Amino acid sequence: MFGLFALFAAASHPARAQTFTGTYINTANGNRVDTATAVFSLINGTTLQVVLTNTSTNTAYNNPDLLSGLFFAIAGSPALTPLTATTPSIVNPGACASGKVSVCSSSQVNVGDEWGFVYSASGFKSSTLNASGSQYGIAAAGYSSLNPSFGSSAVFSSGSPQDLGGNCTKNGKCNLKGLDFSIVGSNYASGESSPLSNTSVTYTFALPSQVSSLGISNVYFAYGTAPDGLALGRNVPEPASIAMFCTGIAALGIMRRRKSRPVGRTPRSAGVRPRA
Repeated sequence: MFGLFALFAAASHPARAQTFTGTYINTANGNRVDTATAVFSLINGTTLQVVLTNTSTNTAYNNPDLLSGLFFAIAGSPALTPLTATTPSIVNPGACASGKVSVCSSSQVNVGDEWGFVYSASGFKSSTLNASGSQYGIAAAGYSSLNPSFGSSAVFSSGSPQDLGGNCTKNGKCNLKGLDFSIVGSNYASGESSPLSNTSVTYTFALPSQVSSLGISNVYFAYGTAPDGLALGRNVPEPASIAMFCTGIAALGIMRRRKSRPVGRTPRSAGVRPRA
């Protein structure tokens, strides 16, 4: 019984990589469906990597279709230090600020100055949106309607990332007023003239001390500038966890079947009378 308990404990233990998916219905554009994923990975126990991906298949976009932020909670609320933010490529690279077009035209573009990171112990909320259970936020927009907002000082990296211009001020700090460098899906063809992140952005954070696992919860995907909408993330179990859980269920069934068998009695053969 103890072995079975340990098996279930292992199956429910926070995994080293946790995937969340979300769906947002854009009512401002004919109920267009926007989808996204966020994969949280623990690297060497010292770094949290978050890959935010726009998985929508839409070809045309308007502002509320742009994946512009992510909110989440971590068990124990560890202090995170933002390190890097990169995207595979930039859509509309010619729209980047003067002198930055060549940077925007390259691969694995550093967008650290174009995304902000904010920690709030009380979470994030507005008159219409509520992510009060999510203490960590990443955004490409200022989200002025949220409390707290991301503002001009919420640059993602604490170092000196490449300033891509766009919605940044002259001193290299971002206003984060618009939706520049928000994320579009791989099928994007039209709708926005500003520079946008193609398909995904990968963020890395330093953890305060080495850990063996992270419990991620209260994941929300944010769209548009307000943000215009939030999509609640659904946890997708890893295949290994599913297999382990199924094994535990099977073991429980075997134990119940064995327990239901009569003990200390031998079945009588048909047609044979016992001796007097």
